[in-house]
This record gives sequence, C-alpha cells and structure tokens, in this order.
Amino acid sequence: MADTKLSALIELAATPANDDEVYIRDVSEAAATESKRITVGNLMRAEGKGARAYHNIDQAIANSTWAAIALNSELYDTDSIHDNVTNNSRLTCKTAGVYVITGHIDLEESITGLRSLYIRLNGTTSIAEYQSNNVEGGPGFSWITSIATNYKLAVNDYVELMIRQTSGGSLDLRAYANTSPHLAMQRIG
Repeated sequence: MADTKLSALIELAATPANDDEVYIRDVSEAAATESKRITVGNLMRAEGKGARAYHNIDQAIANSTWAAIALNSELYDTDSIHDNVTNNSRLTCKTAGVYVITGHIDLEESITGLRSLYIRLNGTTSIAEYQSNNVEGGPGFSWITSIATNYKLAVNDYVELMIRQTSGGSLDLRAYANTSPHLAMQRIG
C-alpha cells in the first residue's frame, strides 16, 4: 500500500512482519514532505510475554539450607523464558519490562521450625519474601503458600523461587498438577 491516505480503518491483505515499516506524515504541517518511519515490531506491544514452569516430581528440601526450586516442565512459555534442563530453576527475561512474578508451593507437614520462601533476582537479591512458623496449622497440615511481586526486569535478568525450612530433617516439596511447585512471570508493561 504505497502512499495511501488513511482516513478510516483499512484492512491489510496480510499480517505485517516485524520489520515491515509504517510511514507517518502530518499533512497539516507546512513541511508535509517529511515522514516518520516506524517498524511494525516497534508498534506492537510486548504484552503476552510470559512463562509458567513447574516441577512434576517431589523435591527434597534439606534442613536449614536455602534451595532453588527445580522446574522441569512448563505450562506455557511465550518468549523462551524457561529451559527445562539448563538452569531449570530460572525464568530469564527476554523482553524488558514490568512483570508480575508469582510462586506457589506445598511443603510436607511438620510442626517444627520456620518456613521461608523468597523470589531471588540474578542469584543474589531478594525481591519478595515470606516466612511463617509452621506450627500455626498444626499436625497434618502441609505448608501451602504463594508469593508475588511486580518488578521491572531488564533483558537477561532472571528470577528463581528459593525455599528454606528448619524442621530438623528433610521435607518434601510436593509436586501437584497445577499448584505446586510453580514459578511464573508475566509481562504487564
């Protein structure tokens, strides 16, 4: 469509590619010969970028030790954010922006000690934390909890879900379809 004046909605014959260009010219200006060129890729917003990964088998969590939660499977991944094998505890940002980051876990019951969960950024920085004394549920109740934050990520920033428990022995992080353990990040802006 060469030099077509758009005065109404015009349907394209085919879906434009990211490197296709749109030219914009303000004809009300005196110098109406000058155009602004924008690629379709720049016009398209990056919402919809995200991933939700999970682990499909129980994972033993040692006493008094921080552990990154393994994630060997995906519910979805729209931006190559997760790898099921290499560094599978990580979700890695491929499109910069603000993300909602969530984690969900179910840890085996024990009435002794503390339970701690946090979202770790780039292997060092905590960006969301939750801790509880597990005796509040009583015997027979596992520690089921979720954690969430909004955070601005740059390309190649990565997040992990970290867990620690002080029961005096090893506890299983239980694998349940659609609930535990899960780590997700979804771009919102």
